[in-house]
Amino acid sequence: MRVLKLGVKAGGISDELSLNQSIINASLWLADFKDVEQRLEVINRDFLKSESYLDETTLNILYLKGCLQRYKGDFSSAISTFTDLMERSRQTHDYDRNLQANHCLAEIILESHLLETGNTNSSELDIVLDMLVDVIKTPQKVRTQSELATQCLISVIYALKGNQDLAEAAVAEADSIYQKNPSKQDRIWIALTKARLALARSQDKLALEHLSTAAQWLEEMEGRWWHARVMLEIGILLLKRNGPEDIDQAQNTFREVLSEFKDMDVSFYQDVIIEKLRQLKRISRAQAIAHRKITQELAEAGRVQNTFIPTHSPTIAGYQVAGVLLPAHETSGIFMTSLSWKMAGWGWSSLMLAIREPALRYIWQ
Repeated sequence: MRVLKLGVKAGGISDELSLNQSIINASLWLADFKDVEQRLEVINRDFLKSESYLDETTLNILYLKGCLQRYKGDFSSAISTFTDLMERSRQTHDYDRNLQANHCLAEIILESHLLETGNTNSSELDIVLDMLVDVIKTPQKVRTQSELATQCLISVIYALKGNQDLAEAAVAEADSIYQKNPSKQDRIWIALTKARLALARSQDKLALEHLSTAAQWLEEMEGRWWHARVMLEIGILLLKRNGPEDIDQAQNTFREVLSEFKDMDVSFYQDVIIEKLRQLKRISRAQAIAHRKITQELAEAGRVQNTFIPTHSPTIAGYQVAGVLLPAHETSGIFMTSLSWKMAGWGWSSLMLAIREPALRYIWQ
């Protein structure tokens, strides 16, 4: 590749190599993972072999490599890459790079909790929280975006642990950072955080609103992988709510997102979605069985109720009496019967009173 053959300028990185790193960042955002793989391969072959182990460019490429592995769902490789990056960044006292590595590592560990895959370990939350809190307390100047994203993640962890006060404090800190230097991407992380806090409080409707807003912004910004990832979270929320309409929406959402991850060649999330679709199928089958049982029971109740209807109309001199029971559904809340007794001065007021009662009565003398 010609850009890499231009070499390194004295005291810094070549402009075209820097450009390639920017392109890789853009390709990651657009989920063009094949382009990322090709560019990283060329850079590793033609450039990094001559760079220092702790060179800034080497660390940057290591970070991009870890992000690619994380997005592709290769978590074991990503954990190894970000752990390596954490160690190298500590040696160079590169606070921001260390913070990014810790943040990405925490995201990977939390993924099973957020996706409710069942492979969760509560002790992991304590480890990740301690890791993030320690690094963010480092008395060095930080870059706003990295600290904001990490405060959001700390907030989510507190929420998952059930500490709502500390969760709210962390997201408030993130919001304060955002207000000082607002960016479109940062508002997405805050919306996602607020959605996850709402979920922890069982405020499903509010959580769905925040997730839908984040998904809309990501679609507008063409953040393809992140959009699919947030839509997956929406599907999981709909599945959890488990209403008849929610089940249909969840199924449609999962199928759309499954197609997206297939196109991106991300197998991990495909497997997660396929399992969620299986859960949906089991729920739909159970609901169908329950509905059929209820329908049968109501039909039987209707038949029993029909036996309560008088077989003869009462005979009243000077009147023709007839009646019919037409329930709105399988059964009725109103019953019809006929009773006979002497009026003995009750008069028509007694007849009106009887009509107001739950049972409609034919009254005669």
